[in-house]
Amino acid sequence: MNVGGTVVVFPTNCGNSPRVAWLKDFNLAFIEGDIERTLGFVAEDVVWELVGEGTIRGRDGMRAWLESMFGKRARRAEFEHFITHGKVAAVNGSYEMESGSRFRFSDIYEFAGNRNDSPIVNYTSYVIRS
Repeated sequence: MNVGGTVVVFPTNCGNSPRVAWLKDFNLAFIEGDIERTLGFVAEDVVWELVGEGTIRGRDGMRAWLESMFGKRARRAEFEHFITHGKVAAVNGSYEMESGSRFRFSDIYEFAGNRNDSPIVNYTSYVIRS
């Protein structure tokens, strides 16, 4: 799949889990740089920990971080696993940026509730250069 110039690869074994579909949509909005759509997936008081970098608090903090990333695009984003259970989920994969930098990531999400459309309240990202 091509999303705004980024090749996006999802695992073929994702099945039809509504929570996985929701997480795919969240990550696609993030990749597209659609800030308002991305923020629609998170709670007003979201806490996003970028391990080793700092913690972003609230939608306003997340908006500022996303705005600071404007123009930095991935050439390729490959998702390996979507794991969901109740109010938590994990996603891992890799990014190759237009600059040639490569990163591996693992994101852990905690949702406000068990409903498939519950917003993300806690979000922890582990990102390493590969």
